[in-house]
Amino acid sequence: MGKKILDQFRYRLLMDRYNSITIFVDTETFILTVTSSRPINGWPDLELLPAAFNERIYAEGDTITTFCEGTTKITVTAVNTYPYVDMDIELSSNDCGYNGGGGGCTLTIEEVKVVDDDSAEIHLSGVKPGDSIQYSVDGVSGWQTSPFFDYIGPGVQVARAKNQYGCSASLQFVIVGPGQVALRIDSVDAFNEQSEYASDGHATVNAVTTFGVLQFSLDNLNWQLSNQFFNLAPGNYTVYVKDDLSAKSENFTIEPFFSFIESTPGTEMPNGNTSRWVAIHNPLLFRFRRSDYTIIGILNVGNRPQLVLDHEPQGISVGGYIAVRSEKYSGVFKVYSTSGNTVTIDTLFLQGNSSSGKVITNIKPNYRMEIKVVTGISKDKEINIGTFTADTMGLVVTQIQSKLKNLVNNKNEFTYDRINWRDLNAAASFEIYYREIWDGSLPEYSKIPEVYYFVNAAKQIGDKFGNNMAEYVTFPSYSVNVTKAKFLTSFEVPTYFVGYPFDLSFIYSENIIGHSLLRSETLLDVNSNPFGVGNHTVLSNQDGPALLNQDNAMVLIEEGYEGFTPISQALGVHRLMLSPDLLNNTAFKSVALGYYEGDEFNTVTESKKVKINNDCRKFPVYLCWVNTLGGWDYWLFESTQKIDLTTANVKTYDVYNEDLLKASATTETISKEAFEKITLGAVAEKDEFVHIRNVIMSPKVLLLIGQTPVKWVTVQIEQTSLSYQSKDEQIEFDFSILLPALNIQTN
Repeated sequence: MGKKILDQFRYRLLMDRYNSITIFVDTETFILTVTSSRPINGWPDLELLPAAFNERIYAEGDTITTFCEGTTKITVTAVNTYPYVDMDIELSSNDCGYNGGGGGCTLTIEEVKVVDDDSAEIHLSGVKPGDSIQYSVDGVSGWQTSPFFDYIGPGVQVARAKNQYGCSASLQFVIVGPGQVALRIDSVDAFNEQSEYASDGHATVNAVTTFGVLQFSLDNLNWQLSNQFFNLAPGNYTVYVKDDLSAKSENFTIEPFFSFIESTPGTEMPNGNTSRWVAIHNPLLFRFRRSDYTIIGILNVGNRPQLVLDHEPQGISVGGYIAVRSEKYSGVFKVYSTSGNTVTIDTLFLQGNSSSGKVITNIKPNYRMEIKVVTGISKDKEINIGTFTADTMGLVVTQIQSKLKNLVNNKNEFTYDRINWRDLNAAASFEIYYREIWDGSLPEYSKIPEVYYFVNAAKQIGDKFGNNMAEYVTFPSYSVNVTKAKFLTSFEVPTYFVGYPFDLSFIYSENIIGHSLLRSETLLDVNSNPFGVGNHTVLSNQDGPALLNQDNAMVLIEEGYEGFTPISQALGVHRLMLSPDLLNNTAFKSVALGYYEGDEFNTVTESKKVKINNDCRKFPVYLCWVNTLGGWDYWLFESTQKIDLTTANVKTYDVYNEDLLKASATTETISKEAFEKITLGAVAEKDEFVHIRNVIMSPKVLLLIGQTPVKWVTVQIEQTSLSYQSKDEQIEFDFSILLPALNIQTN
């Protein structure tokens, strides 16, 4: 067998003369051998000299310590020498000679499987026919032929294996003692890029250990204590996790944001929850993005970008135009050349790492999008929204609110005789169906997977989350310090006028289906301090009594409707009444909704403070009105300044009188309108007045005219400004309401 010198480098012992180590390769079996000009067994330190003494590449001052104690690896790079390899040279404590690697030794410990807490089994790979394998675990047993070991103490252990030819392998493993947890990566939650070219992907690594503090890295060099990584560009990643004893890694991928459904009204909240509830009186947009081919690479060909596509493109020709959407190239470009699945565009190549994107060709002439909606409100209803065209970059913007908002109504049909009531006038669900069509193609509809919901609401400029109702959507759990779902009232502290109809509206979302909701009330004194014990009342159904599941858990349901099976019979906007108990002995109530999980009561809404008003008034006027959130607000106006009887729109005709002596009139009335106008007044705190004045702009204002049963009449606010004056942080104000027109005799 011939031997060829693969590498040779000199070393010197500290405070000693120079020596040399030569690494030989057997040209037939490719087994490496290390020899030294002097015996090296027992020398504790070797200092390698710079590369000027040989062709090896290594850093000046590299030092091999404890060379013959345990196993030490040095990396050898063969430069300008066959077979041009990079490899680790493993020097064993047995003979300080080379052990393993190359084509001669393939023995590897793939895994040490821990069994029954204190036992382990060594699993190998690379065992060749005829190999005689021996195993050991440091500090537990000497060499043995069985790969199974018992009675291993807790901590980091080293498993070893060798064959009769001197090949060996080792691997660390951990025995976990009582109350300890070995390093484990449970999962990596990867969040893809949220918008085009934003590089805003992020990842959360879920790992556990009891062996020291966890550290995290994406390059195995730079470490951090946080398990989260932000501002990640699309691509493949490996996350490394280590504790004081061991290390592990896991792969994950951040996908680029190139989506056919580019955006929906859904909103992701800071706590990780997603709200798909929207205000129907605001623009309701779904954006789609056409793409014909995907760019999988961008090459520099003649200083022009050559786009490598996932398929051979159709509808393309040299001299024609295509639309390109990528990080570096966005717009309409002239085709310079095409070959197979590549297209070169006539523009300068831009340096960078971008290699993804989309391409639109002429393969789909007269491209457009058809949208329809299936909505649930008392029964299924299909609505054709319309046909929408794409812009030159393939963007299709659909607005659908105009076809849906007439499905909600400003009606108050609540009878105020039950704890809660689902208001079918206030909300509904809808599903979006779409299909791409072009000349010669009319495919079936596809459906956006998620179900969405709209509320009879109108969000305002500057509102958080835009037209999404995220702040008001109930979820079964929330992150720490995250505000829970709000009630649909514009008052920070609404007032319950004792003896008058009152409710708080809330959204029962799809997220809390299956939870038995309870109303929680806590009495508060004048200083807003609680006294007494909170009262939990189960939410009942439409018919009054509460229903039970098979496990006797109370559920919230409502009656079904012919031809309509809702996603959940509880979904929608609900009206919640307060308990009338003990109202004479308290100044405020704190109201919330929640459910029991074991012995713990978990709230799903904010704890709403409600002011209790027991004052007596001589001539009160009680109004309720629909607010901009789709709920109802209430106020009792304690003073009535003036009542006017007004006529308007009087139409007459002139009477021709031949005999003035007998004539009785010069004009006769054809028609007129007559109605009463009431000027209302009240005194309120400044923060209350800010919300009371919203009655002026409400599309529906009701005047209470009966209590048993509750009966309302619709009134109109006179088209004028509300006048007020402030004094000592209180506001005195008045405005006028117009009662329904009086019926009079007209022609």
